[in-house]
Amino acid sequence: MISISNGKVIFYNSYQTKMKSFLFKLRTITAFFSGILQNLGGFGIKNHSICTPAFNCHGCPWATFACPIGVTSFQLSIAQIPLYPISFMLLVGITVGRLICGFLCPAGLFQDCMFKIPSKKLQIPKWTRYIKYAVLLFLVLLIPYLMGVKYSGFIEITDLKIDNEKSPAVYTVKVENNSLEDVKNPELNFNFKDTSTEEVKNVKYIADGITVPAGESKNISVPAAVVSEKYSVAISSPQSAPSQEIPIPYLYFCRICPVGTLTAAIPSYLSEKSFVILLSSVVRIVILLIFLIAFIFVSRFMCRIFCPFGAIYSLLSKFALFKMSYNDKLCVHCGVCNKVCPMGLEVTKEVGTGECIVCGDCLKVCPKKAILRTNIFTK
Repeated sequence: MISISNGKVIFYNSYQTKMKSFLFKLRTITAFFSGILQNLGGFGIKNHSICTPAFNCHGCPWATFACPIGVTSFQLSIAQIPLYPISFMLLVGITVGRLICGFLCPAGLFQDCMFKIPSKKLQIPKWTRYIKYAVLLFLVLLIPYLMGVKYSGFIEITDLKIDNEKSPAVYTVKVENNSLEDVKNPELNFNFKDTSTEEVKNVKYIADGITVPAGESKNISVPAAVVSEKYSVAISSPQSAPSQEIPIPYLYFCRICPVGTLTAAIPSYLSEKSFVILLSSVVRIVILLIFLIAFIFVSRFMCRIFCPFGAIYSLLSKFALFKMSYNDKLCVHCGVCNKVCPMGLEVTKEVGTGECIVCGDCLKVCPKKAILRTNIFTK
């Protein structure tokens, strides 16, 4: 490319030109700010009871919102019906379809950036686009539901009452079992702290012979020694934290998701300086590396073959408010649109279909304006 500025001729190589064009695209800017809004957890802005419409792992320490794919898979694994995350994705899909993928997905923006790395670019067969539907059906829905995450029973301790009139004092607590399994012989750990001397004494009590059935609660009274008249007491239990036993960990989507590995698993391992745990996750690390390499050579590799969001939104795109349309009478079949499509589509045949992310790149390069943005109100 050649530009004339103040009488001087300036030469730009094609890579500089492409990068400048990419950085100033509207969808680059919107996806960038979407990524910022979805990752404000480091500033204390976090609410995982709200789902994000685009791919952003809520396991990331910075994540603001929850990933509905992860929430759906998890709830199915513990035999709960994921009404909220599924209805949320259905609403988004029916409203805007895959426009989310083109304009608001941080993972999509990351793939676009990786694809800008100079290399030989490859096309993948059309049949590979159906892999994402298998990922959605099996890894996100069926396998978590059928195999499930096996939880041991766990308890919650509430309503501490102290009877100091007895000697030794009697402590009564309410033990709630909100898990799916009975808890036998609940263990209670009493932590006494003398407020005047700061002396601390721990007393362990196991309620032998007592079982708290799943979904029920029981009051347990415990005789315990008092350190002094001025003391504070806290009660905990090692059974308060559920332990997970996953039969085959890497059959679950979240366990192999490259976005989760890159933004959640690796940062967590490094922050804890637990390289042993990092090495134990060699399968997901290898999967991540395969995807990172693929991003360089194949445009939107994950969007095309592996993204459950893409599968859901593509199925609902025919109902979406915003679409793309093609006018065959205006088209001169120059093929320029095919070269810029980030999804590798044959634009004249597939624009506006479930595989189209409504990015508008084809619209911008069409010399005859044969491609248009439309909506449900456009005839």
